[in-house]
Amino acid sequence: MKSATIVMVLAAATAFGGSGAAFSPEWPEVTRDMRPWCYNWWMGSAVDAKGLEAQSAALAAAGFGGFHVIPIYGAKGWEPKYRKLLSEEWMAAFGDAVRIGNAHGLGVDLTMGAGWCFGGPQLRKDEGCWKLIVEEDSGGDPGNVLWRGNGRRLRVALTGQKVKRAGLGGEGPMMDPYSVDAMDHFMAPFGEAFGKPGAMPPEHFYHDSFEYYYAGWTPKFLDAFKAKRGYDLRGHFAELAGVGTDENVAKVKCDYRETLSDIMIEDVFPRWVDWCHKRGIATRNEAHGSPANWLDFYALADVPETEMFGEDRDVLVSKFASSAAHVTGKPMVSSESCTWLGQHFTETLADAKIFLDRLFLSGVNHMFYHGCCYSPVEAPWPGWCFYASAQVNPRNPIWRDIDALSAYITRCQSMFRACEPDNDVLLYWPVRDFWMDKEGFEKRMSVHNATNWFGSQPIGKTAKALYDAGYSFDFISDRQLASLDPGKRRYVALVVPPCRHMPEKTKTRIAELEAAGLKVFRNGGMPASARREQLDVPGGLMYARYRKGDATVYFIVNTSDAAVRGREFRPAAECGAAWTMDPMDGRIAATPVDGGAVRLNIERKHSVILYVKAGNGGHGPARTEKGGCGKSFEVKGPWMVAPVAGGPEPLPPPRVMERLSGWERNADGSENPFCGTMRYETTFDASCAGAAIIDLGDVRQSARVVLNGVDLGKTFLAPFRVAVPAGTLREKDNRLVVEVTSVAANRIRQMDRDGVKWRIFHDVNFVSYGGGDFDASGWPLTVNGLLGPVVFHEDSGI
Repeated sequence: MKSATIVMVLAAATAFGGSGAAFSPEWPEVTRDMRPWCYNWWMGSAVDAKGLEAQSAALAAAGFGGFHVIPIYGAKGWEPKYRKLLSEEWMAAFGDAVRIGNAHGLGVDLTMGAGWCFGGPQLRKDEGCWKLIVEEDSGGDPGNVLWRGNGRRLRVALTGQKVKRAGLGGEGPMMDPYSVDAMDHFMAPFGEAFGKPGAMPPEHFYHDSFEYYYAGWTPKFLDAFKAKRGYDLRGHFAELAGVGTDENVAKVKCDYRETLSDIMIEDVFPRWVDWCHKRGIATRNEAHGSPANWLDFYALADVPETEMFGEDRDVLVSKFASSAAHVTGKPMVSSESCTWLGQHFTETLADAKIFLDRLFLSGVNHMFYHGCCYSPVEAPWPGWCFYASAQVNPRNPIWRDIDALSAYITRCQSMFRACEPDNDVLLYWPVRDFWMDKEGFEKRMSVHNATNWFGSQPIGKTAKALYDAGYSFDFISDRQLASLDPGKRRYVALVVPPCRHMPEKTKTRIAELEAAGLKVFRNGGMPASARREQLDVPGGLMYARYRKGDATVYFIVNTSDAAVRGREFRPAAECGAAWTMDPMDGRIAATPVDGGAVRLNIERKHSVILYVKAGNGGHGPARTEKGGCGKSFEVKGPWMVAPVAGGPEPLPPPRVMERLSGWERNADGSENPFCGTMRYETTFDASCAGAAIIDLGDVRQSARVVLNGVDLGKTFLAPFRVAVPAGTLREKDNRLVVEVTSVAANRIRQMDRDGVKWRIFHDVNFVSYGGGDFDASGWPLTVNGLLGPVVFHEDSGI
């Protein structure tokens, strides 16, 4: 592979096919679930058909497959256009969204509620979240006291939590997540509204991450505890309050925590899933943040959904969602993607690609940008903006080139969906070891505190050892082990990390599976019976492995800061023939196999799909390694530079640059706040002819390249290179156009310096990355443009 960034034209969408001498892999047929989707916040639900049409057209043109509606708080000054959740006006607007979206080939999902998590005005106060409190017993009767002793008391109380970021009609208590009655009452108005003739349902109803429920009790908990644990908690309130031996306290609290988990997994959320299914609607659920066994909670939904957040990008943590899908046979794993990717208006397409690769490595095959805020057509730039998103919307300058990233995502996800996961190791999660703790009450596990519940625990250490050693695995729970049919999965080994509190039923089940032929490796032992890929994972070469019939498919990412050149890789799968499939440019090339090994060439932060089969050699065009060989020459200009699209107005006048530079400063050194797309244009004579590679050098931040009227595609990740087909380059009078697109940072910086009131939102009125009020006025200027040098390399291998 010459470079993982060449021409970004989506390859013909055809199914895998062929066999024998004529075989060569092809990109799968694309469905809309394989394309990127996005969260779509409706501020005040003040949407109209005109805005929905503009938004849907923009999403479809950019290669998106759908959007996920989330009603939230509104924008100031637009109150007369607000729509109350589930009202006739709101249902009509949502119906418009579905119809207009579908007309553009887009699917539409919906958060159940306005804001997050579940809750709203349909709930009574006592159907809100409850908590346990241990405090000094100062006398009196505060109500709901469970136990008194040793100068302390244990009581329960409502948290008073309201639905977070609620929109009109969604305000009210956050739902008690351990109450069947509360769930039924919460769902009732949705059943009424979507049950009316003509109502347009979403494809999926969605439950947001559990991390916002600060709940550890429910009024009917004692009855549930006795039914599920077999004894009455009333005789053990002292231990629940932390009084007694450490062992007894930990044991009671573990049982309490397991009961919370069981209530959610056995009683409350199955009711939501069943309710949706009876209406022909599928479910997506974010289990993370909950105190329940994530694997079982994720597995309830049709589509388990993970997330990465800011710098919390642990592939192993996100594997909990994909593991639940893989073990229970669910085909899709979704992700809340690019949340707090970086500071607003500074995020690049390259940043998003690097972020998304980690989700793909974890097993995601249905990603959602976080995201795209609906904005009226008439709203002044930058329109309506959501405070915690990557601003992936048509108002952001980077949108001009986002179709190139969409093509990359679509190729990756189409391949993942066309294949089956090929993990052959199961890793048992002894969650009771974490629950067996005398401190605190519920144990909420989040992507933000993963070191506490995962990284520092035996499960995390064992998972990292397996991953670093090159083993492909899925996590599995006690409940899933109980129902595992080893004959229907290709799992050959079960690894049990050091474990102190395994249930007796699980011990018995593991013994049964072992007797049936599943190899068991205890105390975190490495699974000698499983395949091991020697890819130097600790050094930055990370992978996910899939299978397609008799082929093995590897998604390999170079996460390091150095290019990989000629690195030998001997796949654990039998490899007689191999092909590289480049998800950036769509090219498929036969790759030489030497004694069952191939050589990898992957630029830093790039990725490749390696397709291997048993047999005697691949067929199709071979990819040579001549990107830096042959004659080379630099295009030195002068360059005519002129704006194409962007702002603010008035647009800067065209100018001539004798040497390449950014446009953030004018020729006289003054600041230029323009953000958008600039055209760099020059003519030149070539010192070599034929096929070539154009290396644009330093680009801030993405570029589209046209040579002699031939569109060579877009590039957004260094090294910024595009391929020049034979016959395009001439000896004389070549015309090169490079359209460079920037981020929006300098424009928003100037607006804040000028005191422009663009932050007009209720509730949280925009937050800076890392916290605090957003203010770009003190930012340094961001470099925007083509910095070069622009160099042509002769390449006879194209």
